[in-house]
Amino acid sequence: MAAYSLRPDETILYERDVTIQGQERSSRLMLTNLNIVITEYVKSSLFAKEEETHTVYSVQDIKIYEDLPQVLQKGKHIRILFLYQEISLDFNSLIEANKFRMTLFKLVTGKTAPARSAKKVKNAIEIIDDTLGIDTVGTTKAVLEGGVIGTLVSVTGKKKTGSKRSRSRSKSGKAIDALAAVAGGVVMQNITNESEQPALPEKTALSHDEQIVTLKQFKELFDAGIITEEEFEEKKKEILGK
Repeated sequence: MAAYSLRPDETILYERDVTIQGQERSSRLMLTNLNIVITEYVKSSLFAKEEETHTVYSVQDIKIYEDLPQVLQKGKHIRILFLYQEISLDFNSLIEANKFRMTLFKLVTGKTAPARSAKKVKNAIEIIDDTLGIDTVGTTKAVLEGGVIGTLVSVTGKKKTGSKRSRSRSKSGKAIDALAAVAGGVVMQNITNESEQPALPEKTALSHDEQIVTLKQFKELFDAGIITEEEFEEKKKEILGK
């Protein structure tokens, strides 16, 4: 028999030597976008030349259960269930078995492994929501948009204005703290500046002549009615050092 001939719209996606369960000799596995082709090499007699025989399995005939193709893997062994038959293949390595299975899955479902995993998670969440009567996706979205506090307030039936006010108070508090920090910095700067200013020289005691002159000046102010008697007496004590 001649070699397998690809159709014009057929493309090879994977090709490797495998062993069909129950056989000793290896066969050639070829996965295309349309078929799984198993090529075996057989002899009609002891002295006859080997001939190729091709067994073609349509990818469309693979059984589907819960949106998943029935391609069962256990280590390096893969079992493919079709509508009316099945095949079991042994690969030389676990890597090759995984590669073939992932390629076949993507071909049948049109999705990669991460996409299928995401769908499984989504289905599991829907089951939990239906069982417990909750909205996991909605709650998660609310947490991302409004924060944990806002979500809890919303879930308990309270108005969201409380959380907004809380956030407003929080923002106001931060603003006040910032202003206080600035004001504190100014005050500290003033204190620092004042501490850096040179100290005023202490007053020195007046001489006797200076005391007399100063007393006369304040006496004239008292006589003119500019200062009171109490003020004059106070200045007098300061000048005389009493």
